[in-house]
Amino acid sequence: MEGHARLGRTTATTTAIALAAFGVVLAVGTGLALAFDYVSVLELGALWALIAAGLSLYTDPPGERRLGRAALWAAAALLFGGLPIIVLAWRVAKRRTPVYEPNVSR
Repeated sequence: MEGHARLGRTTATTTAIALAAFGVVLAVGTGLALAFDYVSVLELGALWALIAAGLSLYTDPPGERRLGRAALWAAAALLFGGLPIIVLAWRVAKRRTPVYEPNVSR
């Protein structure tokens, strides 16, 4: 039963991260539209790339940041928009969700 609870927490965290990323892109796109009456797909793609690079760097262990992997995720987000963000959000959620071990005594 613990596996189902962890899956539920991971799914909820993934959804929250993905919605936050989509919200940031939507807010910046709206701000650009209101300020300049123009929004480019390339501008929004650059935002997706920055978010993807940040999430990729976050999933790496602190002493082992992989800039090449972050660059590849950024390129994927530039090409495919928000789809890579969902995969990265799942990786971040799995990292953040604690594993429940009922038989471990403290």
